[in-house]
Amino acid sequence: MKLFRRDAGPGQSEAGLDVLRAELARLGADVGFEPDDTGRPFITVDADGLYHWTVVRDGEVLEDRTTTSRSEIVRWAAG
Repeated sequence: MKLFRRDAGPGQSEAGLDVLRAELARLGADVGFEPDDTGRPFITVDADGLYHWTVVRDGEVLEDRTTTSRSEIVRWAAG
């Protein structure tokens, strides 16, 4: 099931990130958009438009997944 009409990464678009932020807020997902060292997941977007789902605690990377799919990043946040 697609959650968006266009399942595309944001590239360098702030509007694309705003859509993602709004969807995650609607779901009540506890995800940040700035690096965090507390074990809380955060999402960043690299220069190639890849989403990075990262979890870092006490300087140790516990999880780092990448995708170009906005729907997939929403599933990770919801699940």
